[in-house]
Amino acid sequence: MHEDDNDEGVLEAACSDGIDNDLDGLVDSLQDPECAGPEDITEDIIEPECGDLVDNDADGTVDFPQDEDCTGPLDELEGPAQCGDELDNDGDGLIDFPDDPGCSSPQDGSETNPQCMDGLDNDSDGVIDYPQDPGCNSPQDNDEFDVPDACSDGADNDLDGLTDFPDDPGCTTPNDNTETEPH
Repeated sequence: MHEDDNDEGVLEAACSDGIDNDLDGLVDSLQDPECAGPEDITEDIIEPECGDLVDNDADGTVDFPQDEDCTGPLDELEGPAQCGDELDNDGDGLIDFPDDPGCSSPQDGSETNPQCMDGLDNDSDGVIDYPQDPGCNSPQDNDEFDVPDACSDGADNDLDGLTDFPDDPGCTTPNDNTETEPH
């Protein structure tokens, strides 16, 4: 698929350009079964909605570049992303950017909140979300699991041949964050 040199933004059909665009050894609509016809802009079986020549979201505009919901012809869905569709897609009572903390922009495709702001104890340590859960570096962190301290992580962090408390003299407790001995 490539843009026609004469018309900026007009895409030439991949299924009639004489090129094996999907590198499957089959060229264009007469050979490649993934082409529905010579007008297809991609030789892939599943055509992205922003390049399938159909007004999938019924907004009166067809595909990229005319449909403002499409950022390119290979966008899978034609229509607003979850964070701009005026719906509460994740059921948290908050709708879209900037009101839903699971959204980073109106183009964000998911309203799902990261683990460190979802109200759940994802790592089962008895502490929920940022700033209470020590595994969370920020509300946007998507991993509540705590990083083990250097003196209980099973590694020889200071490369002295000794590992963790009580075997490494640099560790005074299993919760020490360094195995290096004080000088």
